[in-house]
Amino acid sequence: MPANAPRPRPQAVLFDVYGVATLAEQLFPGHGERLAALWRDKRIEYTRLTLMSSPSGKHDRPFWELTRATLKYAAARRALALDAPAEDRLMNESRQQPARRAELF
Repeated sequence: MPANAPRPRPQAVLFDVYGVATLAEQLFPGHGERLAALWRDKRIEYTRLTLMSSPSGKHDRPFWELTRATLKYAAARRALALDAPAEDRLMNESRQQPARRAELF
C-alpha cells in the first residue's frame, strides 16, 4: 500500500459472550461471570495491542491463538484451575457465539 493511500477504517469483531459466561459459571461456580468478563476484555486488549504494535501485520497472531492465550490469562488471574478439557469446552463455546463487525472509529 502506498504511503499516501487512504487506510481502511479499523474494524473489530465483537462476540456475544452470554453462552461463554453460562458455561464458565457451570465449570467454575461463583466465578464464571467474572472469568468471562475478564476473558472478553483481555481478548479485545490483546487483539488491539497486537494490531497497533505492528501496522504492517509482521507480528500478527491468529485470532484463536490470542483467544486461547487470553483465556489462560483470565483463568490464572482469577486463580482458577483451568484444565485442558475445560479450556477446550470454553474455546469451543466461544467459537459458537454470534459475532458482528463494528467500526472502531
